[in-house]
Amino acid sequence: MGFFPPASFTNNLYVGIWYKRDLPDKSVVWVANRAAQLTNTSGVTLKIVSPGRLALLTAANTIVWSTNSSRHLAVKNPIAQLLNSGNLVVRDANDANVENFLWQSFDYPTDTLLPDMKMAPGKYTYHCDPTGYPQDVMRKGKVKVFSTGLWNGLRFSGLLGLTKNTIFPFKLDLDEKKAFYSFALLGSVMTKLTMNSKGMLEHSMWDENRQEWNVYIASPADNYGTCGAYGDKFVPKDPRNWAVTKWSAGCVRRTPLNCQNGDGFLKYSGIKLPDTQYSWFDVSVTLRECKKACLRNCSCIRNGGSGCLLWFGDLIDIRELSGGQDIHKDGYLRGILEGGQEIAIKRLSKSSLQGVDEFKNEVICIAKLQHRNLVKLIGCCIAGGEKLLVYEYMRNRSLDLFIFEDRLTNEKKSLLLNWPKRFNIINGISRGLLYLHQDSRLRIIHRDLKASNILLDADMNPKIPDFGIARSIVGDETGANTHHLVGTQ
Repeated sequence: MGFFPPASFTNNLYVGIWYKRDLPDKSVVWVANRAAQLTNTSGVTLKIVSPGRLALLTAANTIVWSTNSSRHLAVKNPIAQLLNSGNLVVRDANDANVENFLWQSFDYPTDTLLPDMKMAPGKYTYHCDPTGYPQDVMRKGKVKVFSTGLWNGLRFSGLLGLTKNTIFPFKLDLDEKKAFYSFALLGSVMTKLTMNSKGMLEHSMWDENRQEWNVYIASPADNYGTCGAYGDKFVPKDPRNWAVTKWSAGCVRRTPLNCQNGDGFLKYSGIKLPDTQYSWFDVSVTLRECKKACLRNCSCIRNGGSGCLLWFGDLIDIRELSGGQDIHKDGYLRGILEGGQEIAIKRLSKSSLQGVDEFKNEVICIAKLQHRNLVKLIGCCIAGGEKLLVYEYMRNRSLDLFIFEDRLTNEKKSLLLNWPKRFNIINGISRGLLYLHQDSRLRIIHRDLKASNILLDADMNPKIPDFGIARSIVGDETGANTHHLVGTQ
């Protein structure tokens, strides 16, 4: 912590906090006197002043910046500390609870969100907007330029790259009195969320080997409300502007709604949900009650997630998302059973090369194989041209998503795999193969083992799926015959 200039071409100075291990350049993560720069540091001090505030004073004892909290008034022995987390705190030295802070910098982020910081409603350009159902928004002045979409319990619906992980778990704390988004840090990896001068949010992780910050999630990937209010069965509100590619006026309904004459709901899956500023929610309401409440008011639009969320007015910033609720690119869909158990459903398309024989072979193989590094089969179905397999749900999807960089989003999830996690994955795959080749009742050759066929559970434990082209070997045989050229090339 100390004084720094924001650039080499200016004499303005600020008090900031940066990483001690940094790195060849100072990565400043918090600034005190953002609105009141200094021109020199002669006689400038940062100290505790009465009645317990932390203040930045000039040589003439003029306060440039100070903390503000009503809790300071009752403190007799206030002290200031810079914690290892990067949090600058003021607390009572006589208080046995060292985490009972009178003031902390983590409540006042600048352009960087650190683990355990709270991004709450405030004056910042990127903040949690509590109007309606809380969502994170980015503003340029007063103009909204990006919305994350609503929180669906796992992530914000408009941030596909932000998936649950074991390195920095994130959450949205929401009740009647508060709403804030934060993320923690498990382990020694350095990570930060920064908004740069171009209005881009960058979630970065420090690469110790290369001595550099690697950006693995960047947003926004879209602009807020570019197409205005729109949807299926709608027509342009302003046809003349629409014809010259000015779409922000949006669309209007071709046919007005009449909720008393059998109007219902049209289901859309795999979309970024619209701006929640003009919405109402109740997490205790059932899906049936939500439908009834919405049909009583023709201007509402219903969300089918947990609880009930109703929109009133235009649907702004709604869009399709590539992948949607798909959890695995090769035909896996996510579902939830009545008891709340999450499942992965493998649906074979009619054009799939895996026929009925291969499908039955997969069912038979998995039913006879039980191992902690093999995906558990819950059920199956062959009816009306449909072939479905129901597996246990693997929250972190497939290994290839962590090894290879996503060309569309430039995500570098490999940074989440430290060497202990990599070794655990390698060890788990080896245990699964050893069981298949040697220890199971059936000796199985998988024949299609690859990174996309290794699934990872919530704790990053690997499990082997997809036994459609596997072959069993009897007794002491060392090979098996096949009539098809298959497998990973």
